[in-house]
Amino acid sequence: MGREAARQRERRAVYHAIRSGSLHRRAPTPDEVAALFRAIDHRDVKAYGVCTLAALDLDTLHPMPPWLRQYMPGAERRVTLLGYAALRRRHGAVKHLLVAGAAPTLSERCPSGAIESEAEDAR
Repeated sequence: MGREAARQRERRAVYHAIRSGSLHRRAPTPDEVAALFRAIDHRDVKAYGVCTLAALDLDTLHPMPPWLRQYMPGAERRVTLLGYAALRRRHGAVKHLLVAGAAPTLSERCPSGAIESEAEDAR
């Protein structure tokens, strides 16, 4: 077999760290959150690759963009990146966020998630 490219090696290491739970994540800055919301809106796949998302804590609630609240008055005021991508029907972004380890059960109504973490790990 040929040699593996450095990017592929890095991506393989990130995927392994996500699956094993040994990844150290940090809270995204407000600028990063705004850039990710914008990338989701514009379907910019390169801005939210799995390696980029793996370094961020994806399970935090962020304020919903104000322009969207005026069109959806009954919507939640805070949303995760995964919830926003699903709301905007950006299926590619949803896939990347799920692969990067975003919890699909978090919302403003249930901030700790619908499934207990022990039950979720047991599945």
